[in-house]
Amino acid sequence: MPAKKKPASKRAAAAQVDVNLRAAVASGRSAAEEVIALRTKQVPDGRGFLGGWWQLPGPWLKPGFQKKGHDSLATNTMLIGQLIDRFNAMLATVSSIPEFAHVQYLDLRGTLKRDGTYKKDWANELHPSQTGFALVTKKFADAIEQL
Repeated sequence: MPAKKKPASKRAAAAQVDVNLRAAVASGRSAAEEVIALRTKQVPDGRGFLGGWWQLPGPWLKPGFQKKGHDSLATNTMLIGQLIDRFNAMLATVSSIPEFAHVQYLDLRGTLKRDGTYKKDWANELHPSQTGFALVTKKFADAIEQL
């Protein structure tokens, strides 16, 4: 028995999905190429992400701040802290929504150092180091153990 032909509206929808998927792949590839091109850049304190090795060089936040004319590290650090606090305040309310009553909120702020020893916990301005990830993992493990 021959396969049924899809109605024109379904064929058009499938074609649009294909167009959208191709655009998303092209956009992702373009972004990856930009990241690769930046591989020799450094983070604000002078360390490149993985020393500029592979495709993940950083910096991550500094260029966006500079592009908008925000050059003060102290001010930018304060702004990011406020953003993280506001985001955490929102996350803390999620478990009060009936559909998410099974969700547990875990506050990770303060887990990684922000003082003069921060380089031990941070690989760069956005990502924890192996030591930092171990500290975050311990917080999750401790929370899970208490369930």
